[in-house]
Amino acid sequence: MNLQAEKIRLIEWLVQVQDVQVIKQIVELKNQKSVSDYEAQLKPMTIEELKSKLHASMEDVAAGRVDRLEDVMKEFK
Repeated sequence: MNLQAEKIRLIEWLVQVQDVQVIKQIVELKNQKSVSDYEAQLKPMTIEELKSKLHASMEDVAAGRVDRLEDVMKEFK
């Protein structure tokens, strides 16, 4: 199979698609692929790494290097 030619055929077909459900399914497939690609890059932390991050976080809190919850939540709105 010639990958480039197949991509072009898919693009040409996609331009002609009028069914909203088909488009939604394609978008969902793309989103699932993005998530699975991201998850494949994740690696679990070792206990030592987790303890180190916890220690650093506790030091940040003790030194006042924290953000208020309200400020953080505003960034997500």
